[in-house]
Amino acid sequence: MAEVALVTGGGRGIGENIARELAAAGMQVIVTGRTRDQVENVAAEIGGRALVGDVSKRDDVERWATEAGDVHLLVCNAGISGPDDDFADPDDARRALDERSDARSPCPPVRETEKRPVAAYAATRRPDR
Repeated sequence: MAEVALVTGGGRGIGENIARELAAAGMQVIVTGRTRDQVENVAAEIGGRALVGDVSKRDDVERWATEAGDVHLLVCNAGISGPDDDFADPDDARRALDERSDARSPCPPVRETEKRPVAAYAATRRPDR
C-alpha cells in the first residue's frame, strides 16, 4: 500500500504542484483546501482524495485528521492572510490572526497528527517570487 501524503492548500499554485509531484512519485495524496472545485479537480486528476475545509478552522482540521487516517507526509502549504492593506497597523494584523487563533501555528494539522509518526514539510514561497 502506498504511503499517504496530506497537502494543505493543494487546490492551486505551489500546493497543487506538490500534490502532483507526490502522486507521480507513487504516494496516495489527500488534497485539502477551501475551494471545493479546485481541490476536487486536482484530487481527481492525480487519483487522490479531496478534503474541503479551512486550515484556520479547528473543526475542519480535526475532520481531516480523522478522515485521513495514517499520514506519512504532511505538507503545510496553506496560507492564511491578515489585513488586505500592505501598510496596515501591526496591531491590526495581530488582531486578525488572533481572531483565527488556530492560524498561529505554522501548520495547524501538525497538532492533530502529532501523536502519530509523520514527516512534515513546510512549503514556502521563495522571497524572489
